[in-house]
Amino acid sequence: MNEPRQIGAHGTSAEVEVAPDLMAILRRRWFLLGLCALLGIVAAQVFVSVRAPSYEARSTLLLIAAENEASPSGGRARTVDIDTWATVARSTELLRQVADDLGLELSVIQARTSAIAAATGDILILASQAPTTDQAIDGASVYSDRFLENRQAAINSVSRERRQQLEGLQDSLLSELDELGRQIANEEAVGTPNGDALPGLENVQQVALGRLGSVSAELDQLGAEIETGRVVVQPDTAVSPVGLGSPIILLSGLLAGALIGFILALLRDRYDDRYRSVTAASHFGIEEIVRLPRLDEDVDAGESAKVYGRLLVRLAYGQQREPELGRTVLILQVESDTIADAAAEVLAAKLRTASRDSGISTSIVRNSRSAATRAGERQPGPAPSAAMERALASKDLVLVPRPALDVLPAGIALAATADVTLLLVSDDTMASSIEQVIDDLDSVGTSEIKIAVVTGSSHFPVLSATWWTSRFPRTNRHDDTDAS
Repeated sequence: MNEPRQIGAHGTSAEVEVAPDLMAILRRRWFLLGLCALLGIVAAQVFVSVRAPSYEARSTLLLIAAENEASPSGGRARTVDIDTWATVARSTELLRQVADDLGLELSVIQARTSAIAAATGDILILASQAPTTDQAIDGASVYSDRFLENRQAAINSVSRERRQQLEGLQDSLLSELDELGRQIANEEAVGTPNGDALPGLENVQQVALGRLGSVSAELDQLGAEIETGRVVVQPDTAVSPVGLGSPIILLSGLLAGALIGFILALLRDRYDDRYRSVTAASHFGIEEIVRLPRLDEDVDAGESAKVYGRLLVRLAYGQQREPELGRTVLILQVESDTIADAAAEVLAAKLRTASRDSGISTSIVRNSRSAATRAGERQPGPAPSAAMERALASKDLVLVPRPALDVLPAGIALAATADVTLLLVSDDTMASSIEQVIDDLDSVGTSEIKIAVVTGSSHFPVLSATWWTSRFPRTNRHDDTDAS
């Protein structure tokens, strides 16, 4: 929770905007982050299992420049305009021929095929995708064959037209020579009076023979059709799966899920009003002095007992109003939803136990509900000041535990006479409740406020042993000073 808060007398400013601590948010929301990351992996695995396989085969063509082809402008070691031929390879007419050869629809071929002009050289790459490797290879083979046939026809179209013209002229000349030969033979056999027809026919025959020789020579010069391109890398040697591999997809799912989880964690923390989402107790203008384990468990031995010992020392040797006097500590529990409402008395008892080994004399002043109050009469007021003064005369530290404020709100009145008010909260206590209590304490002139956090408190107080103690208190408890 990172909303600006109104700080009371114990704060340093009226408005405080705290930047979010990302690492703290991740520690608090690790379950949400891990759940989203796991869901991302599951979604990626489902995608991998249901997606249709696809393979791509590539046919690499080397285009050979013809004499009647203009050299492209620019460098890149090209003699053929590869970019133009890549566009030609995507022509509707060519793709329709490929579709007819493969028995597929034109739209399918248009979606599955592609033509890529290489960055350098006269290289054109024709690719075909299909659900199986064999279909991909067949598609690339037919595509490249059809393209080379169309290029061959386009480049040699001029020479083909000229050959057809010369072959027609050659046939015409041969027919003409045959006719002249018959006429000359007839003239020689019959003869003519003046002899003028035969020389004329022979002259025409010589002219026709000369023209025939020229046509034959030009036909010989045309020769066979030139090669305009060939396949240099067969498609069956260049087949690969299409799309990302399974490991990359799973990793992407993990990262996507983690990112979504991180965003959700930020949003959840942004609107979370629990104490655990507050950056620090200084956000309220007070100090958090200890984090305690669950109060309803036996933790008087070992490392947990040291926690109560340190807390006892900090409470006993804090700033005193008068050095010769002891100190009174009001243990004020904010709520009983996340901590049992008798937790303050349990904490006081554990501090008294810790005092036996610390050299700090401790007394507990109880101000519980009387029998008359439990019968429905008016609740009693604060503990008599005389009882607290008697305890301070012989004790270093006087602990005044109070029930949860949502059970007995009169505990705030004692804060005006106590040296230290120790607010007992849990990580799940609402921050708005803490703010309200701090405002109330400021209104009665509280001198010093600190926070103790019960980190292991249960979300379900009914499971706690102190819940039963708070619901069924002992009948012999009265408003008096503990004699111990």
